[in-house]
Amino acid sequence: MSKIKNIRSLLLSSPYAEEGHPEILECFPNGAKRTIGMVEITLENGKKGLGEGYLAVFAPRVFESIVELCTPYLIDADGFDIKQRVRDLCRVCDYWSLQGAARHVISAVEIALADAKAKSLNIPVHKLYGDAKTDRMEMYGSGGICDTKEHFREELKQLSELGIGLYKIRAEKDDIIRTAWILEEAAKHGIRVGVDMCQNLTDPPQKVKEVKNKYGVDGVMIGRGAIGYPWIFKEIKHYLKTNELLAKPNINQRVDVCKRRLKQSVIWKGERTGIAEMKRHYSSYFKAIPNFKEYRTQMVTSNSEQEVLEILDNVTKNFSNY
Repeated sequence: MSKIKNIRSLLLSSPYAEEGHPEILECFPNGAKRTIGMVEITLENGKKGLGEGYLAVFAPRVFESIVELCTPYLIDADGFDIKQRVRDLCRVCDYWSLQGAARHVISAVEIALADAKAKSLNIPVHKLYGDAKTDRMEMYGSGGICDTKEHFREELKQLSELGIGLYKIRAEKDDIIRTAWILEEAAKHGIRVGVDMCQNLTDPPQKVKEVKNKYGVDGVMIGRGAIGYPWIFKEIKHYLKTNELLAKPNINQRVDVCKRRLKQSVIWKGERTGIAEMKRHYSSYFKAIPNFKEYRTQMVTSNSEQEVLEILDNVTKNFSNY
């Protein structure tokens, strides 16, 4: 055990891209510079840990203010009990920020605590969570926020000169032609492309196979389509392998997974916060089940874990044909 003695935010800015670059014009109103925000935590043993929160890229002063808000709830607490410190901050912030701004700060605090604890124990951070699965990770360049082909070519040239062979871009469902051109242009430099489709291809599985076959992508990123519907990965893998659609999960499977997530949420964050965070997910677990509104209303208005579990038992009983 080592108590937390000091917490401060660090805002670091540096020149970033060029003044007229599309990403600067669209995302950075303060011009061609970029700021990162770090939380620095000092333990009573003198060890310091650092953790980055992405919020500071776009709202550095907001990041700084949330760190200031959270600090009193952490000072003199056990800095080695990382899970409990995250719970403490969730209780402080969840009422007004179940996701978004506060989550960036909580994540930065969690990383900083892990860094400080690992330094105290004289081990790599990953040892706190288990053995490493690999000794190396390939570096990639993230970009693709470009208005012209020339901008894309500039980014690809920079990556090639740096010896980076992987390029991640974002694309939406209407960007197929542009994305295909980027894949072809990147291939001229020997660069592979990872396409983040921003949740556009998760439903149905056929779309994943269509894009994979047509454009030769190495992988497809699944985002929000998996929230409340974890079966999507199995369905996509099955379709890619057999060209047949897997049967949808029945009501027993849906209820079982929903119960497990509710219980884990309560264990992790306490009953009040755990139940509150689950309320927005019930619809996803029981999407397309007819006449379900009555049960969903019961669940989202309940603040008792046991009561929600009983309602889910009734769902299993009354929707046994699904």
